[in-house]
Amino acid sequence: MGVTKFYEITNKNVLSDSEGKKISDLGEDVKLENLSGLRVAVDASTMIYAALLALQFVSSLTDSSGKPTGHINTIFTKILMLKKAHVEQVWVFDSPEPNELKKLELQERDKRRENAKDDKQAFKMTGEHVKDIQDLLEAMGIL
Repeated sequence: MGVTKFYEITNKNVLSDSEGKKISDLGEDVKLENLSGLRVAVDASTMIYAALLALQFVSSLTDSSGKPTGHINTIFTKILMLKKAHVEQVWVFDSPEPNELKKLELQERDKRRENAKDDKQAFKMTGEHVKDIQDLLEAMGIL
């Protein structure tokens, strides 16, 4: 669901050794090879959404009926990259039944889409996109 301005939140009075720093200041880049042998949770919605938006206009990546398949190709590559690095993947999906807070957020997103100035801002991920990736993960023995 996300937290508005999450990376601007400070940890004042939470961690004494880094008091007053923003969350973005506390993070660090980690090389994929440093995750070898570890179990990593993957936010499926974020990955699928990013894959869809990155390839939304690539018409050559479709099935025989014209259905876009670029997101499947992109996620497949991510899965293989993690497997090659010996990272155990746990893909986390949103509940199909959102709680009240998520419902409010979804309503806000719908309003923003109505006022969108371009196709990417107006884009909405569907259950079919999610099912595509769940099927892929199952076929690869991850789900």
